[in-house]
Amino acid sequence: MKIAIVYDGSSKPTGNAAEAMAESFRQNGHQCDVYSTRQVDNMKVRQADLICVGSPVKSLLFFFRTRPSDEIKAFLRNMSTLGAKKGVAFTTYLVWPGDGVANLAGEMERIGAFVVANFEFRGGVPTAAFENFAAKYK
Repeated sequence: MKIAIVYDGSSKPTGNAAEAMAESFRQNGHQCDVYSTRQVDNMKVRQADLICVGSPVKSLLFFFRTRPSDEIKAFLRNMSTLGAKKGVAFTTYLVWPGDGVANLAGEMERIGAFVVANFEFRGGVPTAAFENFAAKYK
């Protein structure tokens, strides 16, 4: 299966998570390309069977609603549609994830993605739940 992972290029933890996710997918026999929002090739992303989108959690204070980063929101606007592609939303956080991943999944669904999973990674380290997903995803 062809997988594209796009992450906010201004966030090192999110980039680390994206690379670790890609390695897990590759170890399970998938072709996986990773793109920073600063170097993304929208045409190649559209060719993927599964599109993973990652953002650091952004908020002013922990008790305010969290949201995807401006770079990820701009990427999704530029894509304009994901044409019913399967998607995975993932966020990275340091203190509190809030509802950032749910908000990112909502942004993806608004442009047509069918979000099949979402993950929250503290400090950019993928969880066992993601590793299980990567191992079982066909």
